[in-house]
Amino acid sequence: LRCARAPAGPGQPVRRRQRGRRRPPETDDAAFRWLSQVLPVRWGEVLDAGTGLDSLTWLAASPATSITAVTACEGMHATVVDEAADFLDLSADRVLIGNWRDGQLLRGRSFDVVVADYLLGSVDHFAPHFQVGLLRRLGGLVRPSGWLAIVGREPEDLTAEDPASQLILDADALRDASMTLSRQRPYREMPQWWVQERLGALGLQVRRAKLLPRRVTREKVQRQLAWAEEEIGKVPHGSLRASLFNHLAGLRARVQTSTALARGHLFGQDYAMLVQRSPPPRGG
Repeated sequence: LRCARAPAGPGQPVRRRQRGRRRPPETDDAAFRWLSQVLPVRWGEVLDAGTGLDSLTWLAASPATSITAVTACEGMHATVVDEAADFLDLSADRVLIGNWRDGQLLRGRSFDVVVADYLLGSVDHFAPHFQVGLLRRLGGLVRPSGWLAIVGREPEDLTAEDPASQLILDADALRDASMTLSRQRPYREMPQWWVQERLGALGLQVRRAKLLPRRVTREKVQRQLAWAEEEIGKVPHGSLRASLFNHLAGLRARVQTSTALARGHLFGQDYAMLVQRSPPPRGG
């Protein structure tokens, strides 16, 4: 969970609205709260470029006039349609399956606000080596003077020595190793400095940025281990698969007895950035 709450910025706090059959719950995500405070009061047409249940639920409570949500994962598409549809205005909002490597995806469209929540970290899995291409695509979808809101995760410190941090790293390593053994590319997080450099090279200006400490709970690590279990099941070699399942059981036992995770362990950082596309130059 992202845990730090940001101070108020130049924008106004966003009042929850009801655009669908049900009012969405208020977000407790620090990055979303900060973005709600620093974005303009009127959001206009919004693109959720790597949608998930958390980001779409947050956007459903925003002052967006319409929401277009995109995911490359069929399972995520089914999840958000099933669990967030009641929060949406189905006459204006839509959820699409698509990969940003497809040049035809949303061709000719543009948006006032484009949100990329944890999207860069998933690129290597769905569109390997396309991080710069993704930023270029997203920047091109932002209208002049519009906004690109990026939420990412700093790569974790692999040299951490305390038991709780090592347990978190072990859970992530099991997931990633299992994906690699089943001939999939694991997720790869991109640091804030790298993202800012690439944005600058593309002519996009970072107006605001915020670092947010991550509080990792027992439930969070258990979800990572559940994901790892799915990936272990795809490993083709039976004896190796059995060894990985044994290792998984050991990690689950360690998680269950971790007092640090039970109260929430601070480990790693998220970042949020508000990026603006410059308006076109005025005629002489």
